[in-house]
Amino acid sequence: MLGAALAGAAAAATPIYDRDWGWHLATFRRMRDELALPRDDVFAYASQGAYEPVHWLFQLLLGGLVELCGLAGLAVYRLGFSALFAAALFVVLRRAGARGWGAALALGWVLVGAWERLLVRPHLVSFVGVVVTLGVLLAWRRRRRAAWPLVPLFLVWANAHPGVLFGVLLALGFVLAESAQAWWRGAPLGEHVRLAGWVALAVLATGLNPLGYELYPYLVAHRDMQHTIDVAELRGLFERPERGVRWHLLVCWLYCAGVAIYALRVRGLLSWAWLAACALAVCAAVVSAPATAPFLLPLAGLLGVGLALSVRRGRRGQVDLTLVGATVAFGVLGVIVSREAPLALALLAVLVAPRLPRARDSRLAGVAAASALSLIALAAGVRTLDGGWGLRVGAGLYPRAAADWVLERRPAGPLYNTNGIGGYLAYRLWPRYQVFSDGRMPMFLEALGLPFDQVEARYAPQLVLIDWGLDWRRAHYFELEPEFHARYALVFVGAGGKVYVRRDGPNAALARRWGYRHLGFRHRYYPGLGYRPLPAVAPEHAQAYARELERARREAPDCPYLPQ
Repeated sequence: MLGAALAGAAAAATPIYDRDWGWHLATFRRMRDELALPRDDVFAYASQGAYEPVHWLFQLLLGGLVELCGLAGLAVYRLGFSALFAAALFVVLRRAGARGWGAALALGWVLVGAWERLLVRPHLVSFVGVVVTLGVLLAWRRRRRAAWPLVPLFLVWANAHPGVLFGVLLALGFVLAESAQAWWRGAPLGEHVRLAGWVALAVLATGLNPLGYELYPYLVAHRDMQHTIDVAELRGLFERPERGVRWHLLVCWLYCAGVAIYALRVRGLLSWAWLAACALAVCAAVVSAPATAPFLLPLAGLLGVGLALSVRRGRRGQVDLTLVGATVAFGVLGVIVSREAPLALALLAVLVAPRLPRARDSRLAGVAAASALSLIALAAGVRTLDGGWGLRVGAGLYPRAAADWVLERRPAGPLYNTNGIGGYLAYRLWPRYQVFSDGRMPMFLEALGLPFDQVEARYAPQLVLIDWGLDWRRAHYFELEPEFHARYALVFVGAGGKVYVRRDGPNAALARRWGYRHLGFRHRYYPGLGYRPLPAVAPEHAQAYARELERARREAPDCPYLPQ
């Protein structure tokens, strides 16, 4: 179990790149100062509707860790819950009947599929909650242990993340499936009635949260945002941008391929030559263009046949219909909302791992384990290509220097920001400034659909903060318009973002003193290679341009976007 926990922590040991933790920390400060759960929104001026405190226990935990450890508390939470998720899943795999190497192999594939979601977010609580719920239910089925731990688990879970709905669905489905099978066999239902009672109490306990049972519609309503706003993680698995589709399908395909190869090789049905050919095919799929993603579907179907051959019948000659149903249900959930795909992989692992045949020699088991660990390292390495290994906050993803400039110069608001950096700005700039929008997506459905000219007409922003991390064609297309530069002056450029102030009005003096006349930027987008900022205008006066460039480098020495 310790090794599993270390593997989970290793999968999350990358620079922090998530953008939602800022508004969670800002909310923690409000709760600490006001000694109450906030019900109104004070961070953003363009929000609609009331703020719902559905993550308050998570926010207390995260805020407490940051109070104790500084921003390193973000990494403490991320590593701790990732390790807890991996350790809990390994225990469940072992209790479900998986042998040591089979459990290690299955855990490795799940971590490969889940590493993209091991973020500083409250959904890690749901990852752990689903696995612990399944463990309690399997322990009840194996030894008829009482299921009372579900009650405190669901109570805490409902106050940390709305994903408790997944646990409720899993528990109810388990009770129905097990009871139906017992009734069909003519077995007594006394134990099943007691299990149903504990599950009913656990479901009732989920209503003891600030939102009550409205927590469920709140979570379901997130699906309405799939086509309202452009957030890839909320889209279906096959609706994501091509790169996301490729990697998620590839992870699922690799999982099926690995299990099938492992099982067929053990049974002597697969030669090492075929194994090498499959490895070459995997490498080709990894390096190929995103357009090959649709072709992974039939390959996954063919490998599913091999997977079926590796699944042995249970001790009584029966397939575990309960786990099959749960796996299919969570698989459908992962297809509908791609960010829930790791839950489907975890259920698939619990279904398949106990039925893997025993390795005939330790060499094959060693190869399987080494392959799993290598893929964990590969997945983590892909994410850290821009920042290397480490637990620090990812360079260039947060406008730290830009926020410092704003706090030092104190330009007049209102402040307009691109949505990705809104959470961080709420953490850094509130209560001095309100942001335009942040990561609390349901509250900004109308605001995020407004063109910038309508934002100007309605809110009259005097200060604009723009990050580099999003495609300008969707996030800040207006920056390419000459009319924008006629109204706003670029006054700061840093690794995490740029600052503009309006040329007239209360910030006119700042615009005259700090505005760049010759230094500006536009984006040129290269698919697959990132963003390459270029000078917006050719410098007509070389000396003035050089002076402005030198000033920009002094103000933000870590900015990689300045012309060389």
